[in-house]
Amino acid sequence: MSTLSVIIPVHNTEKPLGSCIDSLVNQTYAKLQIILVNCGGESCTALCDSLAAKDSRICVVNADSSCDAAAKNAGLDAATGDYIVFAQADSIFDSAAAEKCMAEIAAHSPDLLVCAIETEGEEHRKIFIDGNMYTRYEYTETIARYISTGLGFDTIANKVFSAQIINSRSLRFDVTKPLVADQLFNCRYFTASGHIRCVSLLLYSTKPSALNGTTEYLAQAKEYSQKLIDAVQSKGLYSIASREIGENYQKLLYRHLMLIAAQSDDDNAQRFAALEAVSSSADNVPLSMYLDSLPGVKNKAASHLYKLRQWKMLLALLKE
Repeated sequence: MSTLSVIIPVHNTEKPLGSCIDSLVNQTYAKLQIILVNCGGESCTALCDSLAAKDSRICVVNADSSCDAAAKNAGLDAATGDYIVFAQADSIFDSAAAEKCMAEIAAHSPDLLVCAIETEGEEHRKIFIDGNMYTRYEYTETIARYISTGLGFDTIANKVFSAQIINSRSLRFDVTKPLVADQLFNCRYFTASGHIRCVSLLLYSTKPSALNGTTEYLAQAKEYSQKLIDAVQSKGLYSIASREIGENYQKLLYRHLMLIAAQSDDDNAQRFAALEAVSSSADNVPLSMYLDSLPGVKNKAASHLYKLRQWKMLLALLKE
């Protein structure tokens, strides 16, 4: 029976880690390794140690950095399972999630199992055509859908990874690109994979990650976009997915815009400069097109202000 390692970075003690652990130790599938990566220093040590004392399947790893990518790498270094799942400290696993996932893997031997997740009461269930999407013509539509949905390259939350692939390719999260570390990891894993199986079973529910970052996001997003192109081209599928890759890049530009808006008003000079840089570059057209495509009065107003370069009014509107 294969072992499933669950890696959970713990950055503070405010999130309901106890509920997350309860949902894991009470799984109908017993062969688990639960790795708590302590990123919060002494404030988290007592909590993690107390949980580990209650179940021998729980181990605690102390991270050298509060960086989420570094924490996941520390978890990978400690993982002994055949398959790996990443979760947040506030994730609540479906009681039979591990058993169902491992049954799918035993029956179909995928390199990657993509599941459903639930965020803030909104359940995301995406059923894809299963099969070797990289080589069979009848599955060409699948790769485009995989790229265009948030359950594809954008997240690691809904995936069961093969430890054999991770270790044989020495795959780790890039700590120098923390804002897109998950996406870059997915690109590298995709390149190393041959068969992805996508199912509608619910893995866990969680809260959406907070929008955070700086104006440095755009440079990292550009690198991710290029790595995504490289990954798809490595399978000979760029012509099939080119439109979805372009739409994905538009979303990255919009996220950059929202990150600028989320910054403090004290940094207006830097924020305005970042917006000027986008509007005077080749990125201006795809961002304008994306803003035009968004529904609602507020978005229409934002698009109009962007085209007029009314940065102060635009940022104030986006912050509302």
